[in-house]
Amino acid sequence: MLEEVCKRQPCDAKQRAVKGNLAYAAPFRVLSDEGVAAARRALDRNQHLAKSNPRASCYVRGLGYASRFHRDLAYDPTLTKMLNELARYELAIHGMTMSSVAHTNVGKTATGRPVDAWHTDSFEYVLVIILSDIAEMQGGTMRVLQMADASGAMFKELTIKGVPNDLVEVVRYGRAGDACFMQGSKILHTVDAVLKAREPRISLV
Repeated sequence: MLEEVCKRQPCDAKQRAVKGNLAYAAPFRVLSDEGVAAARRALDRNQHLAKSNPRASCYVRGLGYASRFHRDLAYDPTLTKMLNELARYELAIHGMTMSSVAHTNVGKTATGRPVDAWHTDSFEYVLVIILSDIAEMQGGTMRVLQMADASGAMFKELTIKGVPNDLVEVVRYGRAGDACFMQGSKILHTVDAVLKAREPRISLV
């Protein structure tokens, strides 16, 4: 269910250097339509796991335990090989699999809340895959800060002073199945509130 792009060399993905390492890649196709449908079915079966917190309006954790599809995807050797080549490191799934495998954000429409507020991730690298129909969606935009390292003390400073708009770039997904691979623990990023859409904005991390 992985698209053929995963079997090609990762030079197709635009890379932005941070201290010689990958910061984030332009969106590229990871899941086929069949793969997207399988991921959505697993999510639908486990809606009872949905939660919210001050940062994210709705998210689901635990699909790595509840769904064989999500476990197999996370540990797929073809996907792992491609991500290693992009990161230029040998990566492995973090042991805290409740959060590191198939964490899913659900951006419901017209809530007035960001899908995910400005943040850096707990894990060094993340792959964020869109699982929903984003055609004609208003809002729900992923934005990244063009700064080498916005974690730690810098993150605290930015929460007080605000994120400089002139250093923010939009990540433009094309369709369901597209993904952005990024060094999430360093790159400050957010997803705006969904104003209008055919369905909620669903992203698999």
